[in-house]
Amino acid sequence: MRKKLAVLMASLFLVLGTAGAQAPVATAEEAITGLLNRIGGNGAADKFEIVIDANLAENGKDVFIITSQNSKPCIKGNTQLSVATGINWYLNHYAHINLTWNNLSTDLSQVTLPIPGGVEKHVCNTTYRYDFNTCTFSYSMAFWTWERWQQEIDWMALHGINAPLNVVGLDVVTRNFLKELGMSDSDIAAYIAGPGFIAWFAMNNLEGWGGTINSASTGVSMSGNPDWWYTRQEQLCRNMLQRMRELGMQPVIPGFSGQVPNCIVNYSINGFSSGDVVNNGTWAGGYTRPAEYKGWKVPEILLSGHQAKIEEWLYEESVRHTQERRPDLLEE
Repeated sequence: MRKKLAVLMASLFLVLGTAGAQAPVATAEEAITGLLNRIGGNGAADKFEIVIDANLAENGKDVFIITSQNSKPCIKGNTQLSVATGINWYLNHYAHINLTWNNLSTDLSQVTLPIPGGVEKHVCNTTYRYDFNTCTFSYSMAFWTWERWQQEIDWMALHGINAPLNVVGLDVVTRNFLKELGMSDSDIAAYIAGPGFIAWFAMNNLEGWGGTINSASTGVSMSGNPDWWYTRQEQLCRNMLQRMRELGMQPVIPGFSGQVPNCIVNYSINGFSSGDVVNNGTWAGGYTRPAEYKGWKVPEILLSGHQAKIEEWLYEESVRHTQERRPDLLEE
C-alpha cells in the first residue's frame, strides 16, 4: 500500500509538470534570452554575448566566465544556470547594477555596458544550492501569481539556485490522489487545508484548517477550496516547473509523507486496512492532525536541516539496506 501511495503521488506531480497546454519548452539559449529581456527590458539580450558549453565545468563543478566578444560583454558557463549567475555577477561588479529581491528589473536600453578588459572565472564549490522551506509557501507566497513567481525564479537563477523547493500544487496532487482512491468530494474538501495553511498541512500538523469559510455578516458558506483555486494552482505549478527546468534547475517536490485523512477508515480500499491508521492527535493545542498510515513518518533526522548528519544517516541507511538485500556486495 505504501509503495502504491508513493508511486501515485510522485506520478501525479510528474503529470502536473509535463501535461496540459504549455508553451513550448525553451532551449538553454532561449531561456537566457528570456531572462535578460525580463530583467533588462526588451532587447537587453542583444547587449550580451552568451556561450553555454558543458565542457567548461571543472571536476563536475559549475563554472561561469566573464570576458568580452564582438565588442560586448560575454558571459560563458557550463549550463544556462551558470550563465545566469555570471550575468548577475557582471551586472553587480562591472555595470554596478544591483537587482534586488524586491526590485528585480532595470532598463538597460539606454545603458552603455562596460566591456571587460580580461577574463574572470568563478567555480562553484557546492553541487546543490537549495532555496525555501515549507513554511514560506504559506506566507505571502500562498497567493502569488505567475507574474510574481517569474520574478522569483529569475532571482533564483541569478543567484545560482539549482534545487528550489516547490510546494505549489501539493493541494492539487493530494486532491487528485484521493479521488483516485475513491474518496468523496466532501471528505476531500474537509481534509485539504486552505492556501494560507498548506505548509502546516504538508508538515502533518493539521487538516482542513483555513479551507472552509463561514461568514455571518455576508452569509457566505463555502466548504473546502473552490474548484477555480485548484485549476489556478495546477496551471501555476506547470508554469513554475517548466520555467525552473528551462533555466537548469532541478525542482524539489514533495512525496508521500505518511499522512492520510482521518476519515479514510470509512473507506474500503484495495490493499488498505483501517487497522493500519494511527490517530495522530492534535497539534498546537487544538488543530486536528492527519492520521498516519502504519505510523510511518518522515525520519526526524530528515527534518533537522543538519546536512552533515543527514548525509551520514543516508550513508548508514544505504549500507543497512545493502546488508539486508545484497550482502554479497559488502564482502570485499
